[in-house]
Amino acid sequence: MRFAPSERQREIAERFAPLLGGELAAAVRRLSTRPAGIPPSPEDAEARRMTWRALERLGAARLALPAALGGEDGGLADAVVLAELTGRALYQSPLPDTLFALDLLRGRDEARTIADGATVALAARDRGDRTLTRPAPLPADDAGDPRVVRRHVAFADEADLLLIAGTAPDGLRCALLPGEHPAVRTERHEDIACGDLHTVTVDAVPPDAWIGGPGLDEAWATALTAARTRHAAYLVGLSHAALDLTTGHARTRRQFGRSIGSFQAIAFRLAEIATDVEAARMLTGYAASRADEGDGGAAMASLEAVAAAGDLARRAAAEAVQIHGAIGMTDDHDAQLFYRRAAVDAVFLGGPERHREEAATYLAAEPSGPAACLDHAFS
Repeated sequence: MRFAPSERQREIAERFAPLLGGELAAAVRRLSTRPAGIPPSPEDAEARRMTWRALERLGAARLALPAALGGEDGGLADAVVLAELTGRALYQSPLPDTLFALDLLRGRDEARTIADGATVALAARDRGDRTLTRPAPLPADDAGDPRVVRRHVAFADEADLLLIAGTAPDGLRCALLPGEHPAVRTERHEDIACGDLHTVTVDAVPPDAWIGGPGLDEAWATALTAARTRHAAYLVGLSHAALDLTTGHARTRRQFGRSIGSFQAIAFRLAEIATDVEAARMLTGYAASRADEGDGGAAMASLEAVAAAGDLARRAAAEAVQIHGAIGMTDDHDAQLFYRRAAVDAVFLGGPERHREEAATYLAAEPSGPAACLDHAFS
Protein backbone atom coordinates (compact mmCIF):
# COMPACT_ATOMS: atom_id res chain seq x y z
CA MET A 1 0.00 0.00 0.00
CA ARG A 2 1.28 3.48 -0.85
CA PHE A 3 0.08 7.03 -0.37
CA ALA A 4 2.33 8.83 -2.87
CA PRO A 5 0.40 9.66 -6.06
CA SER A 6 0.86 7.22 -8.90
CA GLU A 7 1.58 8.25 -12.48
CA ARG A 8 -2.08 7.64 -13.26
CA GLN A 9 -3.23 9.92 -10.42
CA ARG A 10 -0.85 12.66 -11.50
CA GLU A 11 -2.30 12.42 -15.02
CA ILE A 12 -5.83 12.79 -13.64
CA ALA A 13 -4.83 15.84 -11.59
CA GLU A 14 -3.21 17.44 -14.64
CA ARG A 15 -6.27 16.68 -16.76
CA PHE A 16 -8.77 18.41 -14.47
CA ALA A 17 -6.58 21.13 -12.95
CA PRO A 18 -7.09 23.63 -15.82
CA LEU A 19 -10.85 23.63 -15.08
CA LEU A 20 -10.85 23.36 -11.30
CA GLY A 21 -7.54 24.94 -10.33
CA GLY A 22 -5.48 28.05 -10.80
CA GLU A 23 -7.23 31.24 -11.80
CA LEU A 24 -10.47 29.48 -12.69
CA ALA A 25 -10.97 28.08 -9.17
CA ALA A 26 -12.19 31.40 -7.77
CA ALA A 27 -14.69 31.77 -10.62
CA VAL A 28 -15.96 28.22 -10.09
CA ARG A 29 -16.50 28.94 -6.38
CA ARG A 30 -18.75 31.85 -7.25
CA LEU A 31 -20.66 29.86 -9.87
CA SER A 32 -21.49 27.27 -7.20
CA THR A 33 -23.04 29.92 -4.95
CA ARG A 34 -26.74 30.72 -5.24
CA PRO A 35 -27.67 33.43 -2.71
CA ALA A 36 -30.89 32.99 -0.78
CA GLY A 37 -33.99 34.31 -2.49
CA ILE A 38 -32.17 35.20 -5.69
CA PRO A 39 -32.67 32.88 -8.67
CA PRO A 40 -29.60 32.37 -10.85
CA SER A 41 -29.30 34.69 -13.80
CA PRO A 42 -29.51 33.10 -17.27
CA GLU A 43 -25.81 33.87 -17.71
CA ASP A 44 -24.86 32.11 -14.45
CA ALA A 45 -27.09 29.13 -15.25
CA GLU A 46 -25.46 28.77 -18.67
CA ALA A 47 -21.98 29.06 -17.14
CA ARG A 48 -22.86 26.30 -14.68
CA ARG A 49 -24.04 24.07 -17.52
CA MET A 50 -20.89 24.79 -19.52
CA THR A 51 -18.69 23.95 -16.54
CA TRP A 52 -20.48 20.65 -16.04
CA ARG A 53 -20.28 19.79 -19.74
CA ALA A 54 -16.55 20.53 -19.73
CA LEU A 55 -16.08 18.29 -16.69
CA GLU A 56 -18.09 15.57 -18.40
CA ARG A 57 -16.03 15.81 -21.59
CA LEU A 58 -12.89 15.41 -19.52
CA GLY A 59 -14.29 12.09 -18.30
CA ALA A 60 -15.37 12.85 -14.71
CA ALA A 61 -18.03 10.12 -14.56
CA ARG A 62 -15.94 7.62 -16.53
CA LEU A 63 -12.96 7.47 -14.16
CA ALA A 64 -14.08 4.45 -12.17
CA LEU A 65 -16.45 2.92 -14.73
CA PRO A 66 -15.60 -0.46 -16.24
CA ALA A 67 -14.52 -0.50 -19.85
CA ALA A 68 -17.72 -2.37 -20.75
CA LEU A 69 -19.66 0.80 -19.95
CA GLY A 70 -17.25 3.08 -21.77
CA GLY A 71 -15.22 3.84 -18.66
CA GLU A 72 -11.52 4.01 -17.93
CA ASP A 73 -11.48 0.94 -15.67
CA GLY A 74 -10.02 2.97 -12.85
CA GLY A 75 -10.88 2.70 -9.20
CA LEU A 76 -11.75 4.75 -6.16
CA ALA A 77 -8.13 5.89 -5.84
CA ASP A 78 -8.58 7.68 -9.18
CA ALA A 79 -11.92 9.20 -8.22
CA VAL A 80 -10.60 10.75 -4.99
CA VAL A 81 -8.05 12.75 -7.00
CA LEU A 82 -10.89 14.49 -8.83
CA ALA A 83 -12.95 14.78 -5.62
CA GLU A 84 -10.13 16.66 -3.90
CA LEU A 85 -9.87 19.07 -6.84
CA THR A 86 -13.62 19.78 -6.64
CA GLY A 87 -13.19 20.50 -2.93
CA ARG A 88 -10.42 23.02 -3.59
CA ALA A 89 -12.73 24.85 -6.02
CA LEU A 90 -15.82 24.32 -3.82
CA TYR A 91 -17.39 22.98 -7.00
CA GLN A 92 -20.98 21.84 -6.55
CA SER A 93 -22.54 19.56 -9.17
CA PRO A 94 -24.55 16.34 -9.67
CA LEU A 95 -21.26 14.41 -9.89
CA PRO A 96 -21.29 12.86 -6.36
CA ASP A 97 -24.84 11.52 -6.73
CA THR A 98 -24.22 10.36 -10.29
CA LEU A 99 -21.19 8.35 -9.15
CA PHE A 100 -23.21 6.94 -6.24
CA ALA A 101 -25.91 5.78 -8.65
CA LEU A 102 -23.34 4.17 -10.94
CA ASP A 103 -21.85 2.26 -7.99
CA LEU A 104 -25.27 1.22 -6.72
CA LEU A 105 -26.66 0.04 -10.05
CA ARG A 106 -23.47 -1.42 -11.50
CA GLY A 107 -24.29 -4.54 -13.47
CA ARG A 108 -27.90 -3.46 -14.07
CA ASP A 109 -29.39 -2.08 -17.27
CA GLU A 110 -30.08 1.26 -15.58
CA ALA A 111 -26.35 1.87 -15.15
CA ARG A 112 -25.87 2.10 -18.90
CA THR A 113 -28.38 4.96 -19.10
CA ILE A 114 -26.33 6.89 -16.54
CA ALA A 115 -23.04 5.94 -18.16
CA ASP A 116 -24.29 7.41 -21.42
CA GLY A 117 -24.21 10.87 -19.85
CA ALA A 118 -27.31 11.27 -17.66
CA THR A 119 -26.91 13.08 -14.34
CA VAL A 120 -28.55 11.83 -11.15
CA ALA A 121 -29.86 13.40 -7.95
CA LEU A 122 -30.05 11.03 -4.96
CA ALA A 123 -33.27 11.35 -2.94
CA ALA A 124 -32.90 9.15 0.15
CA ARG A 125 -33.45 11.31 3.28
CA ASP A 126 -36.68 12.41 4.89
CA ARG A 127 -34.96 14.76 7.35
CA GLY A 128 -31.70 16.61 7.63
CA ASP A 129 -30.15 14.61 10.47
CA ARG A 130 -30.51 11.23 8.75
CA THR A 131 -27.34 9.61 7.50
CA LEU A 132 -27.33 7.55 4.33
CA THR A 133 -26.51 4.31 6.15
CA ARG A 134 -30.11 3.33 5.46
CA PRO A 135 -32.52 5.31 3.27
CA ALA A 136 -35.65 6.72 4.87
CA PRO A 137 -38.68 4.41 5.18
CA LEU A 138 -41.12 4.15 2.30
CA PRO A 139 -44.88 4.41 2.79
CA ALA A 140 -46.46 1.06 3.55
CA ASP A 141 -48.15 -0.63 0.62
CA ASP A 142 -51.54 -0.30 2.34
CA ALA A 143 -50.99 3.36 3.34
CA GLY A 144 -53.61 5.81 2.21
CA ASP A 145 -50.97 8.35 1.14
CA PRO A 146 -48.41 6.89 -1.32
CA ARG A 147 -46.35 10.10 -1.51
CA VAL A 148 -42.60 9.81 -1.07
CA VAL A 149 -41.00 12.97 0.38
CA ARG A 150 -37.24 13.37 0.36
CA ARG A 151 -35.28 16.37 1.64
CA HIS A 152 -31.81 17.82 1.07
CA VAL A 153 -31.66 16.52 -2.49
CA ALA A 154 -28.80 18.17 -4.38
CA PHE A 155 -29.45 19.56 -7.86
CA ALA A 156 -32.92 18.07 -8.08
CA ASP A 157 -33.95 20.78 -10.54
CA GLU A 158 -30.96 20.20 -12.85
CA ALA A 159 -30.39 16.44 -12.82
CA ASP A 160 -31.72 14.31 -15.65
CA LEU A 161 -32.79 11.51 -13.30
CA LEU A 162 -33.94 11.20 -9.70
CA LEU A 163 -32.82 8.13 -7.75
CA ILE A 164 -35.60 7.65 -5.21
CA ALA A 165 -34.43 5.31 -2.45
CA GLY A 166 -36.20 3.96 0.59
CA THR A 167 -36.51 1.07 3.00
CA ALA A 168 -39.49 -1.29 2.88
CA PRO A 169 -40.26 -4.31 5.10
CA ASP A 170 -38.70 -6.61 2.47
CA GLY A 171 -35.52 -4.56 2.17
CA LEU A 172 -34.13 -1.62 0.25
CA ARG A 173 -35.80 -0.33 -2.91
CA CYS A 174 -34.96 2.38 -5.37
CA ALA A 175 -36.42 3.86 -8.53
CA LEU A 176 -35.01 5.97 -11.34
CA LEU A 177 -37.43 8.62 -12.52
CA PRO A 178 -36.95 11.40 -15.08
CA GLY A 179 -36.49 14.75 -13.37
CA GLU A 180 -39.44 16.08 -15.38
CA HIS A 181 -41.77 13.20 -14.45
CA PRO A 182 -45.32 14.55 -13.89
CA ALA A 183 -45.46 12.98 -10.41
CA VAL A 184 -42.32 14.85 -9.24
CA ARG A 185 -42.34 18.26 -7.55
CA THR A 186 -39.26 20.09 -6.24
CA GLU A 187 -38.86 23.02 -3.87
CA ARG A 188 -35.50 24.65 -3.18
CA HIS A 189 -34.13 24.96 0.35
CA GLU A 190 -32.39 28.13 1.47
CA ASP A 191 -29.22 27.12 3.32
CA ILE A 192 -26.32 29.07 4.79
CA ALA A 193 -23.96 27.70 2.16
CA CYS A 194 -26.08 29.23 -0.64
CA GLY A 195 -26.17 25.77 -2.15
CA ASP A 196 -28.54 23.83 -4.34
CA LEU A 197 -30.64 21.57 -2.10
CA HIS A 198 -34.29 20.71 -2.63
CA THR A 199 -37.27 18.93 -1.14
CA VAL A 200 -38.56 16.38 -3.63
CA THR A 201 -42.13 15.10 -3.46
CA VAL A 202 -43.18 12.16 -5.62
CA ASP A 203 -46.97 11.79 -5.59
CA ALA A 204 -46.78 8.11 -6.49
CA VAL A 205 -43.82 6.11 -7.76
CA PRO A 206 -44.97 3.90 -10.69
CA PRO A 207 -44.97 0.30 -9.39
CA ASP A 208 -42.94 -0.97 -12.34
CA ALA A 209 -40.22 1.62 -11.65
CA TRP A 210 -39.05 0.04 -8.39
CA ILE A 211 -35.74 -1.80 -8.34
CA GLY A 212 -35.19 -4.28 -5.54
CA GLY A 213 -33.71 -7.65 -4.81
CA PRO A 214 -31.46 -9.24 -2.22
CA GLY A 215 -28.26 -7.81 -3.70
CA LEU A 216 -29.37 -4.19 -3.46
CA ASP A 217 -28.65 -3.83 0.26
CA GLU A 218 -25.06 -4.98 -0.22
CA ALA A 219 -24.68 -2.73 -3.27
CA TRP A 220 -25.93 0.22 -1.21
CA ALA A 221 -23.31 -0.42 1.48
CA THR A 222 -20.56 -0.63 -1.15
CA ALA A 223 -21.74 2.54 -2.89
CA LEU A 224 -21.93 4.37 0.44
CA THR A 225 -18.36 3.39 1.34
CA ALA A 226 -17.16 4.84 -1.96
CA ALA A 227 -19.30 7.98 -1.50
CA ARG A 228 -17.89 8.59 1.98
CA THR A 229 -14.35 8.18 0.70
CA ARG A 230 -14.91 10.61 -2.19
CA HIS A 231 -16.57 13.07 0.19
CA ALA A 232 -13.62 12.83 2.56
CA ALA A 233 -11.36 13.74 -0.38
CA TYR A 234 -13.62 16.68 -1.23
CA LEU A 235 -13.35 17.92 2.38
CA VAL A 236 -9.57 17.52 2.30
CA GLY A 237 -9.51 19.67 -0.84
CA LEU A 238 -11.71 22.28 0.83
CA SER A 239 -9.40 22.36 3.85
CA HIS A 240 -6.28 22.57 1.69
CA ALA A 241 -7.66 25.49 -0.33
CA ALA A 242 -8.79 27.31 2.82
CA LEU A 243 -5.28 26.84 4.23
CA ASP A 244 -3.68 28.17 1.02
CA LEU A 245 -5.95 31.22 1.08
CA THR A 246 -5.14 31.93 4.72
CA THR A 247 -1.41 31.34 4.34
CA GLY A 248 -1.30 33.78 1.43
CA HIS A 249 -3.07 36.39 3.55
CA ALA A 250 -0.72 35.77 6.50
CA ARG A 251 2.29 36.39 4.26
CA THR A 252 1.05 39.73 2.92
CA ARG A 253 -0.92 41.21 5.84
CA ARG A 254 1.42 43.31 7.94
CA GLN A 255 1.16 44.49 11.52
CA PHE A 256 3.84 46.18 13.63
CA GLY A 257 6.07 46.25 10.57
CA ARG A 258 6.04 42.52 9.85
CA SER A 259 3.80 39.92 8.23
CA ILE A 260 1.30 38.36 10.63
CA GLY A 261 2.47 34.91 9.50
CA SER A 262 5.75 35.53 11.26
CA PHE A 263 4.00 35.64 14.65
CA GLN A 264 4.12 32.28 16.42
CA ALA A 265 0.45 32.41 17.37
CA ILE A 266 -0.55 32.51 13.71
CA ALA A 267 2.23 30.29 12.36
CA PHE A 268 1.50 27.48 14.82
CA ARG A 269 -2.21 27.50 14.00
CA LEU A 270 -1.49 27.25 10.29
CA ALA A 271 1.12 24.54 10.82
CA GLU A 272 -1.39 22.47 12.78
CA ILE A 273 -3.95 22.71 9.97
CA ALA A 274 -1.29 21.81 7.39
CA THR A 275 -0.32 18.71 9.38
CA ASP A 276 -3.93 17.62 9.73
CA VAL A 277 -4.57 18.11 6.00
CA GLU A 278 -1.81 15.64 5.20
CA ALA A 279 -3.08 13.20 7.82
CA ALA A 280 -6.64 13.34 6.46
CA ARG A 281 -5.33 12.92 2.91
CA MET A 282 -3.45 9.79 3.98
CA LEU A 283 -6.54 8.38 5.70
CA THR A 284 -8.57 9.01 2.55
CA GLY A 285 -5.98 7.39 0.31
CA TYR A 286 -5.87 4.41 2.66
CA ALA A 287 -9.67 4.05 2.54
CA ALA A 288 -9.65 4.22 -1.26
CA SER A 289 -6.91 1.60 -1.56
CA ARG A 290 -8.74 -0.80 0.75
CA ALA A 291 -11.93 -0.40 -1.30
CA ASP A 292 -10.08 -1.00 -4.57
CA GLU A 293 -8.48 -4.13 -3.11
CA GLY A 294 -11.89 -5.47 -2.10
CA ASP A 295 -10.88 -5.40 1.54
CA GLY A 296 -13.66 -5.94 4.07
CA GLY A 297 -12.27 -3.11 6.19
CA ALA A 298 -13.01 -0.45 3.57
CA ALA A 299 -16.23 0.63 5.29
CA MET A 300 -14.43 1.24 8.58
CA ALA A 301 -11.63 3.12 6.82
CA SER A 302 -14.12 5.33 4.96
CA LEU A 303 -15.82 6.26 8.24
CA GLU A 304 -12.48 7.19 9.80
CA ALA A 305 -11.56 9.30 6.78
CA VAL A 306 -14.82 11.22 6.46
CA ALA A 307 -15.03 11.86 10.22
CA ALA A 308 -11.49 13.25 10.34
CA ALA A 309 -12.00 15.29 7.17
CA GLY A 310 -15.29 16.71 8.46
CA ASP A 311 -13.71 17.94 11.68
CA LEU A 312 -10.78 19.35 9.74
CA ALA A 313 -12.91 21.24 7.20
CA ARG A 314 -14.76 23.13 9.91
CA ARG A 315 -11.55 24.02 11.75
CA ALA A 316 -9.69 25.07 8.61
CA ALA A 317 -12.58 27.24 7.46
CA ALA A 318 -13.00 28.82 10.91
CA GLU A 319 -9.29 29.64 11.03
CA ALA A 320 -9.55 31.20 7.57
CA VAL A 321 -12.24 33.61 8.73
CA GLN A 322 -10.56 34.40 12.05
CA ILE A 323 -7.09 35.05 10.62
CA HIS A 324 -8.47 37.18 7.81
CA GLY A 325 -10.37 39.27 10.35
CA ALA A 326 -13.36 41.39 9.38
CA ILE A 327 -12.61 41.24 5.66
CA GLY A 328 -13.00 37.45 5.76
CA MET A 329 -16.67 37.85 6.68
CA THR A 330 -17.58 40.08 3.75
CA ASP A 331 -19.50 38.69 0.79
CA ASP A 332 -16.74 39.65 -1.62
CA HIS A 333 -14.13 37.48 0.10
CA ASP A 334 -13.70 33.74 -0.41
CA ALA A 335 -12.98 33.03 3.27
CA GLN A 336 -16.67 33.20 4.13
CA LEU A 337 -17.46 30.86 1.22
CA PHE A 338 -15.20 28.20 2.72
CA TYR A 339 -16.82 28.72 6.12
CA ARG A 340 -20.35 28.44 4.71
CA ARG A 341 -19.59 25.35 2.64
CA ALA A 342 -17.75 23.61 5.48
CA ALA A 343 -20.73 24.13 7.77
CA VAL A 344 -22.95 22.15 5.40
CA ASP A 345 -20.55 19.78 3.66
CA ALA A 346 -18.86 18.53 6.84
CA VAL A 347 -22.16 16.99 7.96
CA PHE A 348 -23.80 16.30 4.60
CA LEU A 349 -23.35 12.52 4.77
CA GLY A 350 -23.74 12.57 8.55
CA GLY A 351 -21.69 14.48 11.09
CA PRO A 352 -18.31 13.25 12.36
CA GLU A 353 -19.94 12.19 15.65
CA ARG A 354 -22.38 9.93 13.79
CA HIS A 355 -19.57 8.45 11.71
CA ARG A 356 -17.52 7.72 14.83
CA GLU A 357 -20.55 6.10 16.45
CA GLU A 358 -20.95 3.83 13.43
CA ALA A 359 -17.21 3.12 13.33
CA ALA A 360 -17.40 1.99 16.95
CA THR A 361 -19.70 -0.85 15.91
CA TYR A 362 -16.99 -2.11 13.53
CA LEU A 363 -14.37 -1.91 16.27
CA ALA A 364 -16.62 -3.81 18.66
CA ALA A 365 -17.14 -6.53 16.05
CA GLU A 366 -13.39 -7.12 15.54
CA PRO A 367 -12.50 -10.39 17.31
CA SER A 368 -9.10 -9.10 18.35
CA GLY A 369 -10.13 -5.54 19.08
CA PRO A 370 -8.73 -2.23 17.82
CA ALA A 371 -5.11 -3.38 17.99
CA ALA A 372 -5.78 -5.89 15.21
CA CYS A 373 -7.17 -3.09 13.03
CA LEU A 374 -3.99 -1.06 13.53
CA ASP A 375 -1.77 -4.04 12.80
CA HIS A 376 -3.64 -4.61 9.55
CA ALA A 377 -3.51 -0.91 8.59
CA PHE A 378 0.29 -0.78 8.74
CA SER A 379 1.08 -4.28 7.53
